[in-house]
Amino acid sequence: MLKHVALVVLVCLAACSRPLSENEVQMSQTLFGDTLDTSKVRLRAGVGALPLPNPDPIPEDVAKAAPRDIPKTVCDRVPQPDQKWTYPAGFVLWNQIYLKREFYRDDMFDGWPESLPMPHALLMAHELVHVWQWQNRDRTGYTPFKSGAESFQPGDPYYWPGREPGAYLSYNFEAQAALVEDYMCMTLFVPDHPRRKELEALIAPVIPVGQLADALGR
Repeated sequence: MLKHVALVVLVCLAACSRPLSENEVQMSQTLFGDTLDTSKVRLRAGVGALPLPNPDPIPEDVAKAAPRDIPKTVCDRVPQPDQKWTYPAGFVLWNQIYLKREFYRDDMFDGWPESLPMPHALLMAHELVHVWQWQNRDRTGYTPFKSGAESFQPGDPYYWPGREPGAYLSYNFEAQAALVEDYMCMTLFVPDHPRRKELEALIAPVIPVGQLADALGR
């Protein structure tokens, strides 16, 4: 009886996660090269205890939205004041990415390389950095607990412009993820941003992010 219960639990847990989609694998390899083992990554929605939501069907007669003008400041990070803890849009435990159900998609990089869903793609890139930190923990010193503790310390852990400049790995874990997220944002939307090349030079010694610009012809 206990064996049957254990088997049911394992089956349910397996249905609550998924591997990366083909687009997610390709985009991740473009951003991280061979420094990230994409075969180990799993995505979960919510706390990961329920089956993954089914994708919403797209009506055939839905008109495409007109292109919007993107402000030059769209990728500029603004420091956030200390506030009460709220459930994050995403978090990582080892190789497992947990996304709030309203942010979860069955393909977080759907449309790559012609287009990407926003803000889902930037969120996914941010969380993949934490998986990268875990997989390279001998170099980064990362643990999920150290990363999580940053959210309970004074100041904005994501605000890298406020940190003392240094090598990429000298930044705290959330700032490292924010740096890659912001570099991706600049490369996609503001390729002539004055800080884009600066970020590329900072990150590239450990994560080959320049491949993203090459793939997009930026």
